[in-house]
Amino acid sequence: MVELQRQAEEYRNKLTLLEQEAQKSSNAYTSASIRANQHAETLQAQYMLLSQQRDELSSKLSAAEDKESKNQAALINLQCALEQFQRDKDRDIEATTYRIRKQLEDERKAHMDVLTE
Repeated sequence: MVELQRQAEEYRNKLTLLEQEAQKSSNAYTSASIRANQHAETLQAQYMLLSQQRDELSSKLSAAEDKESKNQAALINLQCALEQFQRDKDRDIEATTYRIRKQLEDERKAHMDVLTE
């Protein structure tokens, strides 16, 4: 009988130890679960922030590309205008040069006519 009581006491002690271990494991699991949830929430918040920043940068990039495209078109227009201006200037110089040469030639002929009279 004493042996049975001792064995029962030993089993109760083992059961108590196992219950304590189970409680520790449960507490550790709960703590790990809470930390994992907090970490997941932090990661979700970071993801949302990064997504927002990506969208903002995408919008800024699109605006910059639009501006660059407009600037490129304006530059092409300016180049075309400059080329046209240069052609007009060259044409004016040629016309003026021709007119002056014609005047000089006419004056030379008139002078020659006066000299031959």
